[in-house]
Amino acid sequence: MTADLDTPLTALHVLADEILPRRPRARRNQRVTDAELVCLAVAQILLDCPSEQRFLRFATRRLGHLFPYLPKQPGYNKRVRALAPQIVRLLNTVALWLHTARKRLGEHLALLEDPHTEPLLSAASSWEIAIKYAAGRLPLPEPPRRYVPSRMRAIEAVAVPIEHSHALAVAALEPLHRDPFDRLLVAQARALDVPILTADPVVAGYPVRTLLVGAG
Repeated sequence: MTADLDTPLTALHVLADEILPRRPRARRNQRVTDAELVCLAVAQILLDCPSEQRFLRFATRRLGHLFPYLPKQPGYNKRVRALAPQIVRLLNTVALWLHTARKRLGEHLALLEDPHTEPLLSAASSWEIAIKYAAGRLPLPEPPRRYVPSRMRAIEAVAVPIEHSHALAVAALEPLHRDPFDRLLVAQARALDVPILTADPVVAGYPVRTLLVGAG
């Protein structure tokens, strides 16, 4: 059962980290981020486990590899109550994405389902995953050195290395996007003449073929 939860919980945490507002932690000994708490609370709801004590026991036994530190029940309850609006927001976002997934992909769905389509994964994406994992912002069921290759094999993705020409081409891009990884991905896509599948409209503002999916 744990393996079945790894991928959706990782995706849920990434989504929470992206959509929730950043704020400094209230106390230095607060070792669980808001995104982690919200992710746990949503997982508790989706797993239909109304008892917090029972859920925390389950999480300690089965999800410890994703969440190394779990608060005690009183602290968990207090922070979950304080984060109620963010939990509702994440639940609504998850529901909307699940309901509209095929619709959001729109005209790109046929291309993605075509067995002749060759998905590419840039080393820039692996780099970003490794940095977020090391910073504690991206819980994974196993270290990135194993996690990323296993997922690449699952979707038969082709690895794209970062060339010097790719890195230098970033200088020619307009400062539309502040994220260095996204700027590098745009430079690579232009150099290789391949499209980017993204939900980020800022990326679509660059002179690169963009398969823009709906954000909701």
